[in-house]
Amino acid sequence: MHCSEAENENMHHREHTLALAILAPLRRPDAMFADVISEHFQHKREEVEQQCQQWCEYASDINTKNRMANLMKDIKAQLQILCCSA
Repeated sequence: MHCSEAENENMHHREHTLALAILAPLRRPDAMFADVISEHFQHKREEVEQQCQQWCEYASDINTKNRMANLMKDIKAQLQILCCSA
């Protein structure tokens, strides 16, 4: 499947959103915002997991799909840890 430049750019942004805006703060939340981050992700857990799944399905090439799947697996694991420790 051929993707447009805009679609490739969107996928790039989605992948970085998963890695930098979701996974990174789950793994190492800034101490000043740790409580807020924890509450946010506990409240939004299902939505985050659904969005991860949807973006993974959007990936058109196997390398991107694999990276997104690995990020999704790591995010789900971190959310499980967060929700079990609450």
